[in-house]
Amino acid sequence: MGGWGSGRDSYATTPNVEECHTLDVNAFTELVDHPGAFGPYAWYDNGGNGDKVAEIGVRALPVDDASVERATHLRVEYTVTDNRTDETTDHAYPIALNYTACNFGGSRPWFRCPMVGCGTRIGKLYRPLNGQIFACRECHELGYRSCRESGDEVKQAERRYRRAYAKIDSNNRRPHPNSTDYPYPPGRPAGMHRETYETHLTKLRDAYHEWQDASLTELHALAESVGVEVPPG
Repeated sequence: MGGWGSGRDSYATTPNVEECHTLDVNAFTELVDHPGAFGPYAWYDNGGNGDKVAEIGVRALPVDDASVERATHLRVEYTVTDNRTDETTDHAYPIALNYTACNFGGSRPWFRCPMVGCGTRIGKLYRPLNGQIFACRECHELGYRSCRESGDEVKQAERRYRRAYAKIDSNNRRPHPNSTDYPYPPGRPAGMHRETYETHLTKLRDAYHEWQDASLTELHALAESVGVEVPPG
């Protein structure tokens, strides 16, 4: 478990796109060429290298219509479980597709946002982890983590640390700098040259010290705002 600062909420009241399940239309370029076909689509932990965390079924529509060469809709089927009550809700609905010509021939598909009253042509749809429907970023009022963290020195230093850690961790893990669940620093991965490892290790240590300094500065500012004196760190 992480310590102070590892689980602080964002000041924003809506999720970031990075916290959502994302449907990328580019993942279905083969499926749309086979109306009636069905296939699974899944999300995994740890940037795609970990355990499966969710899966939906996707069917290209229409079914049994030989006159249609490419799908006009993708029907998504999935179940959402409420983390607080364990109640489940089944969903099954079509997402309209639109095609635009490519410069060198052929065409590429786009989603039409299925939210009532929207219909925006878009390449990605999102479902927040506490949400029900896949829709565009504007409908869910989603932001980008990098934009929301602009000006937040602690968060920026944390992100630099996580990226640096992943580069020299054989399992591509990205722990919080205050986490005690992972080794610090990680050992040199098999096959990585020592010089390369030392270069990345220096960047990791620099990021860690930046995070420490930024966290201490923020802590002092917070303490000062409530009239509490913090001893020198």
